[in-house]
Amino acid sequence: MALSQKPPYAPLSELEVLVEKGEYTQAIREAQLALEQGVPADSVPLYLLVLGKAFLEEGDAEAARNQYQGVVDMVKGRGKVASLIRADAWNGLGEYYLKTGNWAKAMEYYRQALNVREALLGVTAGKTADSYNNLGNCFLESGDYQQALRYHLRAKELRDLLLPSEHPDLAVSLNNLGSCYLFLGNYAESIRLYQEALDLRIGVLGERHPKTAQVHNNLGRAYLESGNYEQALQHLKQALDIRNEQFGEGHPALAPLYENIGDVLLDQFEVREAETYFRQAETLYTEDKPSEKAAVQHKIGLCLQARGEAEEAVRLHLEALAVFEKQYGMSHPYLAPVLSNLG
Repeated sequence: MALSQKPPYAPLSELEVLVEKGEYTQAIREAQLALEQGVPADSVPLYLLVLGKAFLEEGDAEAARNQYQGVVDMVKGRGKVASLIRADAWNGLGEYYLKTGNWAKAMEYYRQALNVREALLGVTAGKTADSYNNLGNCFLESGDYQQALRYHLRAKELRDLLLPSEHPDLAVSLNNLGSCYLFLGNYAESIRLYQEALDLRIGVLGERHPKTAQVHNNLGRAYLESGNYEQALQHLKQALDIRNEQFGEGHPALAPLYENIGDVLLDQFEVREAETYFRQAETLYTEDKPSEKAAVQHKIGLCLQARGEAEEAVRLHLEALAVFEKQYGMSHPYLAPVLSNLG
């Protein structure tokens, strides 16, 4: 009897493992090769979903959007499987819009995904928990921190019910709850949750994983807000070291870390060194991150203001204010510090 021949391309499960391990470049290469070599037609959308996730994690948001939109355009059936695949693609488009600063559009796609998942999988399914988590992130971006907390607590409750105690998704919930408490001003609780997330990610994913770097960055922010500058710099520089190793110098993914280190230095009145980090961040933020770029310009303005260059500082503050007003409206918390510095 003839043995069944192994396909010449990587199976979907191997690609998912590569993404989970943070090996995004290899996952992209293997997924593209599989699609070129001709995976079965009913598997094409599933490969595109993995490819989209890998692109998104590597920082190529537009390439990710193309994969997710391709799935939406391709999958037309009304059956359960087709509907759930479309929901996964809508979820991916939500991630794209959230990463590119359009939280309102992200929320539309996340709600579409949640509606399908609740209807077809139930209110206690794992992917339903993912949708609550993602909507929580939208509320964080919108400045509605209490609503964000409610959604993230619901996601954590479901994940505690469904997952083993060392599952990576529990670290996601701990991390996001830490962010809720950070924005609500409860720094001690934020640090506690971030530390739990960090311990879990190191234990499950390792010390050099990109997701571990993410929690180091967040812990750094929390320690900064609590006034512990030594711990803040330690965690932020650890995150920068991991990200440098992952992406290489000059990658846009490093921009938030340069910005956060600049924040610590500015709080310590190390104005010139802080400005150096802010300018590095400004250079790395891409055009699809207008609010992030504006925030850094505002901080450069603070440095110039401290050095007596008032005219240029006001210009930068006004530019940042215009971007924030267009993106978020006048009531968003992001506008408060800019308005304050304009007097």
